[in-house]
Amino acid sequence: MSASYSLPALHRLRSVVEQARRVMILARLGELQLREPEHQLFRRAAEASQQLQWVASRWPLALARLWRPRCQRWLGLPEGEDPRPEGCGHELELLAPGQYTCPNPDCEMHGQIEARTSQRDAVAMALDVGLIAALIGGANRGGKTESVSQLAVAVAGGTDQWWVRSWLALNDLPPDAIQSGPGKVWMSALTFSDSVEYHRPKLDQYLPVGTERRNWRAENQARAILPHGGEITCKAEAQKRKKFQGSAKHLVILDEEHTEDIYEECLRATADLQGKVVLSMTPLMGVTWPHRIFIASPSPDVGERTILGLDNPHVPSRGLRKRFQNLQPERRDARLFGRWATAKGVIYPSFSRALHVVPRFPIPPEWKKYRCIDFGIWFACLWAAIDPNKDQLVVYRELKTYDVQLGSNARTVNALSGTERYAASLADPADKTARVKLRKQYNLHTRPAQKSIENGLDAVTERLAMTEQKYPRLVIFDDLVELLAELPLYKRDENGQIIKKNDHLCDDLRYICYHLERSSGRGVSLGTAER
Repeated sequence: MSASYSLPALHRLRSVVEQARRVMILARLGELQLREPEHQLFRRAAEASQQLQWVASRWPLALARLWRPRCQRWLGLPEGEDPRPEGCGHELELLAPGQYTCPNPDCEMHGQIEARTSQRDAVAMALDVGLIAALIGGANRGGKTESVSQLAVAVAGGTDQWWVRSWLALNDLPPDAIQSGPGKVWMSALTFSDSVEYHRPKLDQYLPVGTERRNWRAENQARAILPHGGEITCKAEAQKRKKFQGSAKHLVILDEEHTEDIYEECLRATADLQGKVVLSMTPLMGVTWPHRIFIASPSPDVGERTILGLDNPHVPSRGLRKRFQNLQPERRDARLFGRWATAKGVIYPSFSRALHVVPRFPIPPEWKKYRCIDFGIWFACLWAAIDPNKDQLVVYRELKTYDVQLGSNARTVNALSGTERYAASLADPADKTARVKLRKQYNLHTRPAQKSIENGLDAVTERLAMTEQKYPRLVIFDDLVELLAELPLYKRDENGQIIKKNDHLCDDLRYICYHLERSSGRGVSLGTAER
């Protein structure tokens, strides 16, 4: 097969496959009798499909589609509560930024203007040559990371590459919005752990065959070097401002909210090559610096678009609503609608001693157990187990000390743990030195917890919620006096920031709940049992 494809050739292949699909639908409906011409079409379609699969295996970006909303129910509400008709399922037509209509003349929504969001049009905004920075904001499951991953590979490729031109054409994006030669791209997550888990697998979906990956599996800075010389460097906010100083870049992507000083350094890094900075984030931190720059007082050289998971045709809207129904209203609105709001006051208002505190009982030995350590002058360790019949997290042991040497705390943790084995033994990711010391000197093995604070808070809130069977998925033994004292005091200040005081066991609880959520919420071990 050819080492490259022309855009018309790809279009013809896709057209044959689509035509065959429509004929097959008519035949199944009994509206068409298959004869030799149709069978010949199916044979051509099979050959075309094979060629497209070969292209996708080598230059996956060439066939990657960004979504636009479809004519279908939007809010994810039960039948009779969603004001929008069911719709015909056609892709909506863009009239103006944020305004769409159904192009199907047989649909009852034809000609009616709807305020909807689109992955494709958000990327088109980010590629506007008049902008130096863009914000792709919005809600969960909208496909923000997917969007910027495709954008990163396209810019690293440059329009000299036929597969980049194919991607631009397939998604109705301006053909001159990307530089011609190889590009230099930074893509930054909050932590290197997030980069390894989220960014690099997404990039792998679109990088061309022959890409060299350096340090790709390590929780450190990594690079992907494309066959013709384009580069994508995976970075993390945890590196701090100085690591974002230096060489010129065509594109910098900051996925989730980084600090403003890093944003400023990235503007400098893209200035020489007339590149741009693209932020991709859900506004979980409230009305912070991105709101000021992109929403409240935007300059003419910055742009903003929102993408909602409710508009994503690949995500069931009703399931998305159900997932976030137990969150506080302002957090639910941020997750579903991308609304900027500051959450204030008690972080877990649904916590109730009557519902979530239970008398101590023996933990069955077959239950999977979890342990988490938080370092500092206040040292804290929390133990929990999963009731597999209820998927209920039972917090059964705690340790909290002040100004005690790490070695003494380690010996106490080992003594309390006894012969227990843990599906995961977690620790504060910020103190690698302490984790290494625990392992080497005290045979206490831990792995860094995921420090995604807002996601962790939501994971705890989800477990505090009542199930349909009328029980919560998180309970605490009544003799854990330190944790029970912390929970009512775990609050935000008037600016929506968490008050970092007397919160060490709360941090442990957040780490454990978020670990379980990332393990599909079923207490699945991510590795071998740990001492």
